[in-house]
Amino acid sequence: MKRYHFFLVFLLISVVIFFILCQRMEAGSIYGIVTDQKSGQPVGSVEVVVGETSLKTVTNDSGYYFISGIGQKDYTVLYICRGYDTAEVEATEMKRGEVYQIDVALVPEYSE
Repeated sequence: MKRYHFFLVFLLISVVIFFILCQRMEAGSIYGIVTDQKSGQPVGSVEVVVGETSLKTVTNDSGYYFISGIGQKDYTVLYICRGYDTAEVEATEMKRGEVYQIDVALVPEYSE
């Protein structure tokens, strides 16, 4: 009887994991490079947030970021970093399974 229960629990967990993976595969993704508008150099440690979701990441030292699992609708993507003005980019008409490149040049605070 314990084996039967173990099998049912294993089967249930497998189905849930499969469902989650299928949803992720259908979801869209965004990637890009964040640079300094004045110098053109990549900016690391920028927080990239997909508005109205819990999806976010931080750019690496080369300014690169990647976020997957984005549903099919319009979003505002925020780019937040100390020493720079926050940038907002409208990501419209996101489609399932598509990968979109969004490169951003941040404006330094107090720039003239």
